[in-house]
Amino acid sequence: MPDAQKPFFLEQDKYVEHFKPIYEKIIDPKQLIQFAISLPFLLRLDDGAIISFEGEGSIATLIFHTFNINEGIADEINGESITTLPSSKTRVEMVAARERELSSDTESELSDIFNWLLTKLNLVIRSYIIVKKDINAYPVSREKLFPTTIYRIIQLPEFSCPTGLLILNMHFPYESKPIPIEQQEKVMWFANVLDQGWNPFLNSEEFALDAKREFSIGNYGNTIIHMQTSIETFLSTLYVQCRVLENISIEDAILERENISFIGMVKREFATRIGGSWNINDNTSTLGAWYNTTYSLRNRVAHGGYRPSYHEALNALTAAINLKKDIIDRIQKLQKQYTDIKKFFVFGNESI
Repeated sequence: MPDAQKPFFLEQDKYVEHFKPIYEKIIDPKQLIQFAISLPFLLRLDDGAIISFEGEGSIATLIFHTFNINEGIADEINGESITTLPSSKTRVEMVAARERELSSDTESELSDIFNWLLTKLNLVIRSYIIVKKDINAYPVSREKLFPTTIYRIIQLPEFSCPTGLLILNMHFPYESKPIPIEQQEKVMWFANVLDQGWNPFLNSEEFALDAKREFSIGNYGNTIIHMQTSIETFLSTLYVQCRVLENISIEDAILERENISFIGMVKREFATRIGGSWNINDNTSTLGAWYNTTYSLRNRVAHGGYRPSYHEALNALTAAINLKKDIIDRIQKLQKQYTDIKKFFVFGNESI
């Protein structure tokens, strides 16, 4: 097992004896790219367990180690350490053996290689979860790992090893300060708003914030599900509030909404009320962009078990946010007939 001063297991002697003969049966390796990461949970595999995956002109090798640490248990009130308890975690050495050497754009290519290795690691983690029925383990993303990882670029056959740090995310620890007093007052006031149910659109806003939180920690499937739920809740609430302004009781308006298909409501119920394009096939509109990314991708995730990528989740999140902003902006420009709805979208000078 590697130690703190020598974090990598795969050194020249082990490479020549154990890895080189196998690699050279498949590819002609010119470089080894190594990364060392610690998982936030334990995979109960043998120390030194190894698995490899063949790629196009490359081989991904994962080497698993278990390390023991003493974790501090702190007093939740004053943060002082009470005691320490022994704990075990898993460290993974991820190696990409490659026929093609890195280009001049090293950082970008290193990032792509890391992402490729991470997809292979997640295959092992998912397999472990299925076999062991271990709900404490979960697929990892860059956002769930320590903010940086050490890497080595090993030139073969001489085994020269330049090292560096690759930034995985921006979740660096920092000392925070209280928010401004006027924002603290808003927090206290909004607790009353939530308690009294004064703003029916806040449920949608909370789902949107849930989506952003899931995105920040790399849960891309949940990102899309929560964001689409936010949009559906927002539009359903908007329909009900429009009907209330048309002298329909809120109970009847809710019943009407429950008897209309969601997409049917989107296509037919808003154009005459607040204007704008409500053609879901219009790719130039914010509605079309939302339909083709967020809505369609949510269906693939929820009904087909599709696992979206970072960029797919980002695009879906962005499209939904743009649609919601476009609708709110449109309502804000309308005349007095929607004053009772407009008030829900502004608290001070901030849109919800």
